[in-house]
Amino acid sequence: MKKPARNNAASSAARPSGIALRPSRQSCIILGCVIGLLFAGGVGLYVWQKGEQDKLQAQVLERQAQLVSNEKTARNLLAAENEYAGMQKQLRYLETSVTAGEYVPSLLRQMEGQAKSVNLKVGSIRPTLEPAPEPPKDKEARKKFVAWPYDKIHIEMEVRGNYWSVAKLLYRLTEFPKIMSVESVQVQPGGAVLPGKAPQLTANLKLTGFIFKNDAVEEKPTPAGTAAPATGTAAPGNTQAAARPTAKGA
Repeated sequence: MKKPARNNAASSAARPSGIALRPSRQSCIILGCVIGLLFAGGVGLYVWQKGEQDKLQAQVLERQAQLVSNEKTARNLLAAENEYAGMQKQLRYLETSVTAGEYVPSLLRQMEGQAKSVNLKVGSIRPTLEPAPEPPKDKEARKKFVAWPYDKIHIEMEVRGNYWSVAKLLYRLTEFPKIMSVESVQVQPGGAVLPGKAPQLTANLKLTGFIFKNDAVEEKPTPAGTAAPATGTAAPGNTQAAARPTAKGA
């Protein structure tokens, strides 16, 4: 009876123990789902990174275009500043190359032309030249003295016309080729109002113009054999005389 029991124990010991290597259908489905999710996630990540890369590339191109535009604007600004500085030098040279007797009448003619261009009648123009003050003789006062780079010309101008013509004249003074400041404007009725026409006014303008001098202190060189005498001239109605060296020799 004991012999068969030994055979059973031997047979059970001979059987292999462990997990079966054959995958089940359920495990295959789960593994396939995981692989599909990983693939889909990788594709989505690639598409997102590609979109972000395209956005960054577009921003880089936009910044490069702005940089080129800014450099061009800077070059244009520098050229405009140089041109403006050159025009200022030419303007100052032209204004200082004439005497006050030559400069003031041209200024008055321009003022009269401005008034007539807006249908105003010029009643009178009274200029008064105010030369720059001379340096004081006292050495202590001369240290605090600040020289004017210009002479002043005060102009009292009377014009007649309607309100809109006076307003146009004041506006055009802001575009006047010479530096002018409006000190005061007094407006009075000009007479009876005609039917169908705007009321006429009489405007008294007090203006101040600035005649700039040459920044250089040294006198301009004159050609050999010629002389550049200084001529003192006074503006019409002026109580003070202004002395300026002429630009050309006599």
